[in-house]
Amino acid sequence: MHPVPAETQHQQHVPAHEADSGEALYERDIFEYLRSMERAPGRLPAANYMDAAERDDDGLTPARRAALVGWLVSAAECLEIHSRTLHLAVSCLDRFLSSAAAADAVTIAAAALFAAAKYEEVWPPRAKHFVKVSRNGHPFDDGDNRGAACFTKTDLIEAEVVVLEALHHDLSAPTAYTFLEHFLERLRAQQNTKDDDEDLPLLASYIAELGLLDYGMLRFRPSVVAASALLVARLTTRPREPPWGDGGALEAATGYTTAELEECAVALHRLHLHSGDDASGPGYDEINDKYSEKEFNDVYTLLPLEDLVGTMEAVGLIAPRVDSAGDENSAGDVSNKEVAVLIGAIWCVLKGNEEGNNLPRKFVFGEVHRHRMENQEKELLPMVHAGSVRVGQ
Repeated sequence: MHPVPAETQHQQHVPAHEADSGEALYERDIFEYLRSMERAPGRLPAANYMDAAERDDDGLTPARRAALVGWLVSAAECLEIHSRTLHLAVSCLDRFLSSAAAADAVTIAAAALFAAAKYEEVWPPRAKHFVKVSRNGHPFDDGDNRGAACFTKTDLIEAEVVVLEALHHDLSAPTAYTFLEHFLERLRAQQNTKDDDEDLPLLASYIAELGLLDYGMLRFRPSVVAASALLVARLTTRPREPPWGDGGALEAATGYTTAELEECAVALHRLHLHSGDDASGPGYDEINDKYSEKEFNDVYTLLPLEDLVGTMEAVGLIAPRVDSAGDENSAGDVSNKEVAVLIGAIWCVLKGNEEGNNLPRKFVFGEVHRHRMENQEKELLPMVHAGSVRVGQ
């Protein structure tokens, strides 16, 4: 329902000797059309629309926008709406906010999802279903008003009209999810084989969805976000090998070189790296809960790369960085490995006294660091038992 369609849901691959067949040409035409759409004026949200909104003093901030997106993620899950529709709804919301202020941002966001569902879904939810879901909580409060609807059916329908008029009744817009589906299919067709990395499409979808939370990601085109999410996901699941043999396969499928994707990939990786932190920000819990489900192979629990750029260097995607002194690493820098060892050591110390041993691990370190700490604990505890590391002192 939600993830990027699995191998069995795709049409048969185009063999190499049929690369110039009508099917391949048709797919290529669609891809070029999508690329032209994202380059067309007004088709994508303004990357700096929040500046004007803040001058209008309507209370819209990047954090409140992230809360809205998180609310949309939760609503889409409750209404069994596809991730493709969710991405389109966020795009419509940002496009609307690029040209108009929202007196009631929650109702406008719901209206964007309502309209997007009619555009994408075979059986879109009705207005009354949206009203019912809105009783689960308001994105801008602490849950005190749970049970009270955020809007009425009339409010939603009227807001839908406002959104459609602002978008000139044109909802069609390429999203990162749209491109992600195309890129995955093109990679499969190139290799003419089944990719045994089952987590890859789901993890790429998760990372791209995290990108919806960050207002700053609007500076990247959807195709760049999709290609970067795919790159980060592949390096996360297989960090010791070049993606798909070498960077050429990814470039052939996406049209982007690794160098062109690096900035966006680093931004997405940062979101992924901190997605499990207790103070990660609004919207993360909703996306993490979604991708913790069996339906998504629980890809949220996959440990993020500690060092994306270092991994890209190690597999030969980019040249090693050298500082002004000629050293690849500054003498004052602390490596991720050293941080992980320190975290593991601290936990071993905490286990040396009753109070620390009873503390929940997530409470002490946050979700992401908890995984790292557990890995280092396995290495350090034998030394503790051998007496080479003393705890509780």
